[in-house]
Amino acid sequence: DKVLTAWNGLMIAAFARTARVKQGRGDDGKAYLEAAQRAASFIRARMWNEAEQALLRRFRAGEAGIDAYAEDYAYLVFGLVELFQADPAPEWLAWAVALQQQQDHLFWDAADGGWFSTTGKDATVLVRMKEDYDGAEPTASSVSVLNLLTLSHLAEDRAAGWVGCAPWSLSQVSANAVSPA
Repeated sequence: DKVLTAWNGLMIAAFARTARVKQGRGDDGKAYLEAAQRAASFIRARMWNEAEQALLRRFRAGEAGIDAYAEDYAYLVFGLVELFQADPAPEWLAWAVALQQQQDHLFWDAADGGWFSTTGKDATVLVRMKEDYDGAEPTASSVSVLNLLTLSHLAEDRAAGWVGCAPWSLSQVSANAVSPA
């Protein structure tokens, strides 16, 4: 009934990776790749405003709405990075880079590393939360670190600012990590 950007980002990643694995095993994986491409194209056409560099969180009953959260950006970038690796059309990588840059602009915590969940523009949100642990779904910061590590190799011309963000984010949450005895 509704389309959620974050969940579709994860689905795009799953279909794209499945297509890549199947291609590596002699199967063309075409149906999986086409599903990933359709989903990404839908989000780009209906939920992304390129002129304003704004992503929306949900699409329902013919209308897109709600400014995207950090997880929407992070999961969609993850999906597009996987899609680019299965279908090396340059528009997937270019869009992933644009989304990552916008995510960094809107959500990056310059003081402590990591990404806040919200932009801080909504006056009704009293505290900007930043998850530092993965639950049933990975946090925006976890996925973003992976995205930055991958994008720093795929888009080297834009990697300079990203190379330091990933280790810094990891170091900020490492105190909460539990090591086996």
